Amino acid sequence: MTNKKLYRGLSTFAMSVLIVCSVSSIVYAKDGDIYNTDNTNLGGIGNILLHNKSAIFNLIKNIETYEYEVANKLYAASQVNEQFIKNPDATVVAVHAAVKANLIPIVAAPGTVASVSAISVNSFKIVFNQSPADTSKINFSVLKGTTPITVTTTWNTATTEATVTSSSDLQIGSYTVNVKNDTVSIGTSNVTISEHKIAKINIISSELEISNTIIGTTTTQIGHATYQILDQYGIDITNSSLAQSITWTCGIGNAVGSNGLLIITPFSGATNLLTSYTNTTINAIDGITKVTATSNVSVMSPRKIGETVTVHDSVWGTYELTISNVELTSERNQSSKTIPAEVYKVTYTYKLLSKVSATSMGLYINGFDSSIDSTNELGETYPNNINKIPKELYLVGNSCTAETFIGVDNPTTKLILIKKYSTNTGSNFVTFTISTNK
Repeated sequence: MTNKKLYRGLSTFAMSVLIVCSVSSIVYAKDGDIYNTDNTNLGGIGNILLHNKSAIFNLIKNIETYEYEVANKLYAASQVNEQFIKNPDATVVAVHAAVKANLIPIVAAPGTVASVSAISVNSFKIVFNQSPADTSKINFSVLKGTTPITVTTTWNTATTEATVTSSSDLQIGSYTVNVKNDTVSIGTSNVTISEHKIAKINIISSELEISNTIIGTTTTQIGHATYQILDQYGIDITNSSLAQSITWTCGIGNAVGSNGLLIITPFSGATNLLTSYTNTTINAIDGITKVTATSNVSVMSPRKIGETVTVHDSVWGTYELTISNVELTSERNQSSKTIPAEVYKVTYTYKLLSKVSATSMGLYINGFDSSIDSTNELGETYPNNINKIPKELYLVGNSCTAETFIGVDNPTTKLILIKKYSTNTGSNFVTFTISTNK
């Protein structure tokens, strides 16, 4: 509560006007409500007289510690009293208008709306100046013109922000968002939903991961990098159809992006392997908004069996990852609905080098995120009997050797195994190219 200097008590005349304001008409709703030093709404003078007469005497004696509400804003009650005294023949509505014109509000009334904004193409965020006393009584309505929009509501933990969401994208245009506390309006805003568009392209990878592959009968190499696409609300739309309007180029090969993964293949007729270059430039441009991105990345050689990779994960900490063995197996799970052409048992080891302070959970690596065979077709994790189960690592220096099974639909001469990890700007990955020794 804002401290105010001592002021004289309510005049008898002002008190009578306030009483008339509070008991004569429901039109004034929240206007005229009195708040004490605990920000408790005591209601109007009439309500106080009926239910809390002792508060009247305290109000007269300590008016400088009270606040008076007009149009969802709180004003020093002593200053409002002055406005009643200066305008003895005015209506209450006129005095309230004088209050708004002549006085500076202290804060918005508790539980009133501070702001409303669009945060996605189908949702609005309503911020309250402080948590409403009873969120179950807070009602939201969204209109486009006169047409109501069906929305669902979620609250943040502090109940100071509510998000109302439509089940589908909203049409471009202006929307009216009204908030009521029970039946009393505590805020109405007009908010515009703009055309959904790409606002930012993030090329996440600082390294172009290279793997050996066979195209036709030619042994060659392909590169992998990761990226992220954000819309005008800062929402990740990397996997949306809107992100498909981006054109990619790379200095050492053809570039095609899909769902956050950029694949680089050699230019037609090129004789040099990708790993003959030490670095290259990746460029992106959105054909609609003309948003661009450029990044210089280093070219990494394929990682092989037995090679240890150090991963700096922004969520789990820093760890080492090593693939020690890849073995073709005839073992099959009779309960599995998938029938792969080949199944490989992959043995790997991970070791915790350092932890992220915000993470209380242990490091846990359960297999790999993607697998690719020598025909560039994706494989998948196969549900076989695992003898070495991955475990959580809580202590720095601890390690775990575990197994996973990978099924592929084609006989393959190699496996490309990809492990994703988190970064401060999104995610990245490491790639292992493992010969199947056939």
